[in-house]
Formats: sequence, structure tokens, C-alpha cells
Amino acid sequence: MSSAKLTRRQLGTGWCYVKRAWNETLLKMRPPIKYVLDVTIAYPHKMPLSLFTLSFGTREPCDIGVHYKIYDASDVPFEDEEKLRDWLYSVYQYKDNILDRYYKEGVFVRDEKGNRVYFPWWRIVGQYIFWLSSFYVQYRIYSFIVLHFLRSIGLIS
Repeated sequence: MSSAKLTRRQLGTGWCYVKRAWNETLLKMRPPIKYVLDVTIAYPHKMPLSLFTLSFGTREPCDIGVHYKIYDASDVPFEDEEKLRDWLYSVYQYKDNILDRYYKEGVFVRDEKGNRVYFPWWRIVGQYIFWLSSFYVQYRIYSFIVLHFLRSIGLIS
């Protein structure tokens, strides 16, 4: 059978092998992962912050609960998809349980002391200045490149 007459199903099967080989190659080449960090975030009144709220700070000051859990990567069954799926389901079940406790009792895990982190206003303003100035510099660089290209091909003078 010539390659021009391959059916769509046969092509799809071939791509599965290519994808699997690529994934195996990446797994062998990447540096080993030592830990898996799981982060659970709880918002007041179960209302997450929107992108608009995060960008413009339109929400009143509030306490956001963050719970970290670090898993040793050797305990995570990356090699077996079914075991990995089951492991992820158990992690999400645990997350659901601690979120329920947080919304009922105000703590993620009983008898576990947390640390309060406060962000001063000057630090937040400094971050805004940094990101806005970074955006401006990138805008100027890309504008220069595009205008230089358009001039070189004669679209603008």
C-alpha cells in the first residue's frame, strides 16, 4: 500500500506511536523530579479572585488560605497511568476534605499551625512598577523590530 492511500485511521495510529516515542524520549532526557508540590487555595466565602480583581486590586483586603503539601516524587506512580490516575483522585479527595474543613472550621488541618504572610503596599506597588516598565520595554523593542522590518520591505517610509 502506498503512503498516499493510507486511511485517516492508519495515520492516526502511526501518530500514536510517534507521540508515545516522543514522550518516552522526553522522560529519559529530562532531569529527575525530586518532589511534587501540591497547593490548595481557599478564598473567603468560596469566591476566588477574578483576573480583573487581581490586576486592579478592586476587592477589599481579605485573608486567603494557602495549604502546601510536598510529596516525594518516588511515591508518585508516574510509570503506570491507572495507578497515577488513582493517586491523583486520592490527592483531590484529600484536597476536597481539607477545603471543606477550612470553610467549616477555618483551618485546613487540625493541630497544624500556619504562618500569616502580609504583603506591604510598597511591595505591591513596586511589583506593578516592575511589570509595567517591563511591558513598556518589550513594547518598544517589538515596535522597533516590526517597524524596521516594514521599512526594509518598503511598506512604510
